[in-house]
Parts: sequence; structure tokens; C-alpha cells
Amino acid sequence: MNIRPECLDVTEIPRGRFSGCLPRQGKIGEYASIFEENVPVIPRSEWQSVLEEHKPKLSPLSVYQYDQNGEGTCTSNAGNQSLCYTYAKQFGRKWVMPTSPIVAYKRCARGPNTGSSVSCIMRQLREVGTLPIDNPENRLKMAAAGLNPAHTLKAVGYYQKMPEGWRETAKHFRIEEYYDIRSVEGMFSALLLGFPIVYGRSGHAIMGADATKKDGQWYIRYHNSWGNWGDDGYGYDSERYLGRSSAAYGAVAVRSVIHTSAIEKLMESEE
Repeated sequence: MNIRPECLDVTEIPRGRFSGCLPRQGKIGEYASIFEENVPVIPRSEWQSVLEEHKPKLSPLSVYQYDQNGEGTCTSNAGNQSLCYTYAKQFGRKWVMPTSPIVAYKRCARGPNTGSSVSCIMRQLREVGTLPIDNPENRLKMAAAGLNPAHTLKAVGYYQKMPEGWRETAKHFRIEEYYDIRSVEGMFSALLLGFPIVYGRSGHAIMGADATKKDGQWYIRYHNSWGNWGDDGYGYDSERYLGRSSAAYGAVAVRSVIHTSAIEKLMESEE
């Protein structure tokens, strides 16, 4: 495992890749309950034993590699990635329909590269929902689930038109519960407990997938939205770096996604 001493700096963004995470909106706990007040935080002294004994890993749940490809949609990509991970965790990878970041981004941004905040994107994913990415596999699954197969969007393209009646479909693709995280200890605890986290730092947002340790130092292995960048789409943030940056942009832990009749109908269709 080749872990860099810190993390990717925004000045090193590859050509054609963009950041786009705006500073936090509102105070911590204003839009969601606080993680550290609702979930037992794992003491730092127990991190290693939890990692060794339970080996909590979210990265095997990945079903889609996001690529914002020229737009400042990193925050929505990270939020939608957390939605997909949590669907895979609750229902199984085969039932996941990767969702488009454009739905929430259009409601939180003023243009393709104006960026968006973690708090706005996560509220949209909880209160409104999103739509699956436009591809043949998703359209087949939507039909089997009794949803309108035309209610899809491409993964890139801010100026796409929303399909008529899209909200009726979007409500089936929503985060049910997430928490605001206020500490680095909370971020690592969430990962060790199996919750994906969405956080911003240095103007870029990513989805934390795993807690890991190398050469005596703790890192978060994060799923990026720059295509097959870095370690097969993953990068690493050190604990020291997180302590300096994430507070300004916000961090959340995703606990559950909405369970609707559509997912049950989809599962029944293949029994």
C-alpha cells in the first residue's frame, strides 16, 4: 500500500478534474443530529483491536466509480457514493442502482463549476432524493421495481433537463439518516462502525470508505470522484491533515437509506 505522507493537495488536481466543495453551511448539528452524541465513539486505544478483530471494510461495497469529469460536483459525487455504499450494505450490491450527482447538485449550485456544500447536498439526498444514472442496467432495474425507466440522468452534465415527474421517482432513492461529525475521533469511529462518511477538505469533497494504519499513523482511505485516479479511484488522508481541514467544510456519517416498496419489488422480480 503506497500511502503518501499527507494527501493530495488541490494544486495537484489532474487536468480535467475539479474540486468544488464550499465551506460549511450552518452550525454543526443544525441540520442533523451530532454523531458523537448519539453513537458511542470508539476510544482511540481500541481502534487497532477493532480494526484487527472486526476488519470493518466498506470499499468492497463499491459498485460504481464516479468521475466528475470537468464539473465542480465533487460534493454531490461523494454524497451519492455514500448513498450507493449504504444501499449495498443494507440490501446487497446486486440491487444497487448508482445514482446521478446532478440532481442534488443542480439544487445546491448556481452553475457547473460553482461548487456546493456538504450540508446542502446531504439535505437534498435526505429530503428530496435523486435519480439513477442513465444506463441500460439501471433502466432494466427500474422497470422491474415498477419505476419510470425514463427518470434517469447522466452522471455528468449540469444543464440536463429534469424529467417530468422526477420527484416521484427520486423519493425512492434517499438517505434516511445521517449524522454531523464534529471530531477526527468521530470520523474514525464512524468508519470502524461501518458508516461511510462524506467530508470536505481544501475545497474538495470525498467519501471516506475505510480506516487504515501505516507506519504507526492512522489514515482514512477515501473514494474519490476523479475516475480511475490514484489507488484505483481511492486516496488517503492522514489523521493530522483531517484535523486541520474537515471542520471548515463539514463531515457526516451516513447510517441508513430509505426502504421503499420499489426495492422490495425489485428483489421479488428475481426470486
